[in-house]
Amino acid sequence: MLSYYPWWIVLLYRLRSLVVHVLGLVKHAAPEELPDLQPEQIPFTPGEKATFFIVRIAKEDIYWFAETPPDKHLKAYFGIVVEPLAKDLKRYYIVTIVHYLHWTGPVYFNLIRPFHHLVVARMARAGARDF
Repeated sequence: MLSYYPWWIVLLYRLRSLVVHVLGLVKHAAPEELPDLQPEQIPFTPGEKATFFIVRIAKEDIYWFAETPPDKHLKAYFGIVVEPLAKDLKRYYIVTIVHYLHWTGPVYFNLIRPFHHLVVARMARAGARDF
């Protein structure tokens, strides 16, 4: 999931930089190279980074939660919860939580909200397909 960067998501991130500029938000440095994480490379130790997310709590095959780096407009959390099913099957739940810190938080998030749902759904699909 965290390595899903098709051209259209890269384009959305470039458009996002315009919104960041207009709203005067923190400009996080863009990575020089897009990560290509394999499942065994995902950190489970609180404080470690997984792409730009910071791991907060994780237990392999049960849950994994991380948050975005400090920002002035909002704090976002991203998580995956695993539900064991019959015959070694698993169901994965994707969770995103947004906590607004400033008036620019809801403005920013409501601008990106339609894309947020699309991006998270496509990331989940790509993660399931590659796994």
